[in-house]
Amino acid sequence: MNSGEQGLQVNLHQLLRAMIEKGASDMHITTGSPPLLRIDGATINFYVTHLAAWDRFNSSARRKQIDCVVRQLRGSSYPILLTGDFNASPRAAEVMAFERESPTQICGLNLPITNPMLRKRIDYVWADYGWEVLKTQVPRVGPSDHWPVVTELMWARKE
Repeated sequence: MNSGEQGLQVNLHQLLRAMIEKGASDMHITTGSPPLLRIDGATINFYVTHLAAWDRFNSSARRKQIDCVVRQLRGSSYPILLTGDFNASPRAAEVMAFERESPTQICGLNLPITNPMLRKRIDYVWADYGWEVLKTQVPRVGPSDHWPVVTELMWARKE
């Protein structure tokens, strides 16, 4: 697996957790396609990513992974949600490149840190421009070494 493909790794546990959190009625998993969730009868491409770690040391690997993620997102036929650990702050070159090149908006641009150990924000929720971002917050809870990014969205695009 090359470094670009690693940016799209996801496990079933993450998908099932997302399904429960989003109130999805079903999930469609097909080889070669992103997972699809059905929420209130609508089909949504839901992506989870975890990019290469160690902040400035792996920025070139993260850049390749971001290019791969952007290609996947641009090929989506459905509304997009992307969540995950980018292992870089919002002003890192690779995150700024993702913001410019992807068909998504960042949910909560000015959020507090999400990784208390690093004292940085490295976790994100991104949504395509059909979503209206109502609220985004970082509750300081959970057993993980990261605090969650919780976003409330409303589908706003006119069909």
